[in-house]
Amino acid sequence: MNAFWRSRLVFALVVLAALVLLVYSARSERLLAHRIPYVCVSTGASFNLTADEAGMIPARNQVTGRRTLIPCHRTENGVCMVAPRFRPLLCGALAQENHYVDLQTLVVRASSQEE
Repeated sequence: MNAFWRSRLVFALVVLAALVLLVYSARSERLLAHRIPYVCVSTGASFNLTADEAGMIPARNQVTGRRTLIPCHRTENGVCMVAPRFRPLLCGALAQENHYVDLQTLVVRASSQEE
């Protein structure tokens, strides 16, 4: 085998290895889907959902079947809060359902299950 064909073979093996790595990394990213914390404004229960599981906001509570889940986050102090962009949803469509999110501070009150 001359140097020309040897260099072509090495190049083909490098390309093949790169493709295998690309496919493997894309597959493992899908398997390790990013999960987002949600709180049920009606029950105070916490959920961790992927974007696909949530579908839309408010997301469907897997226990009650009602669309009462909104994304939340924990502050540095460990306080669970809802982002200000969800205030209109809490004051509007979820106003009758909301029993756990303070509309002024957006702090999520601990449910009786967590106390």
